[in-house]
Amino acid sequence: MEWYNTLQEIQKQWAVSGFSLIISDPEQTALFWYHIRQKYECTILQFPTNVSEFSTWTAELSQSFLGATRVYWCSIPAAGAKNSKVRQQAIQFLKQYGGPHTVWTVVAEEQGSEYSGCRRFVVPAIIRGSESARCAQLLGMERSEAVLDALQLIPARSSLSLDVVIQLLVHAGYVPMRRQAESTAFLQTLLPHDVTLQHIAELFFKEDWPLFFEKWALVSGMYSDMFWISFWSEQCWRAYWVCWYMQRGQQTRARGMSYRLPQFFMQTGWQKTDLETLRVRYESIAWFDTRVKHGSFFSINEVMMRLL
Repeated sequence: MEWYNTLQEIQKQWAVSGFSLIISDPEQTALFWYHIRQKYECTILQFPTNVSEFSTWTAELSQSFLGATRVYWCSIPAAGAKNSKVRQQAIQFLKQYGGPHTVWTVVAEEQGSEYSGCRRFVVPAIIRGSESARCAQLLGMERSEAVLDALQLIPARSSLSLDVVIQLLVHAGYVPMRRQAESTAFLQTLLPHDVTLQHIAELFFKEDWPLFFEKWALVSGMYSDMFWISFWSEQCWRAYWVCWYMQRGQQTRARGMSYRLPQFFMQTGWQKTDLETLRVRYESIAWFDTRVKHGSFFSINEVMMRLL
């Protein structure tokens, strides 16, 4: 179980000063890393978006009050026209960062080349069902693992993302075992269905709404509302620029922006997509995101209905 040994090494290195890079799939492990951060003390570090924030950001990481050090967790956004310069400066700073604090981040394998020379740990997003007990042991969820084992819910040879395993462990921690049939039926709804993020995005861009909402009902609860806000905003943002570049014959730039979009979009989907529609959808998602961060509440289903 090399992945588990890697996680143990991350645990040992948790407070070692400098920058540490975790190579994994953020889309399938976000919830897992959330629980890791809850177990081991750390502070969320907001990534700088402009020159002023970059100066404050580097000062915070470079200074230590009376020798006290912190462990920071930083989320690095995808490259874009508006943040490319500051983003590159920040990444260069992190690549050369030696302390006094500790900074962790998770990036997809495709982005790993940006961080050559950094201390890195590779954690696969998919594990075997028989290895869920290791996750439970790592996070102190042994009772939950005992419940899953008693219900025989996870086939030993199945493959599950770390996020699905964590969802099962979290919910297994409170289901009543005296109502075994109901508990099993509930936990089974958390198991993955034959619907991928790529597929759900393809249906969205094709505007096949009946089939989209049929599949959406299966997967929407597998991730948090804030994950979906981030997912759909990136999908619309990248789709907009693919269309913009393709309409101007700049195929190389368009391909560079097509990362994480469904394959059909780069092939034919962009031709049937309206730029203004994408702009309005992106701005709608951004509006919801801003309102949530200011204390308002919206369910992700409300957001999706507004995007039709």
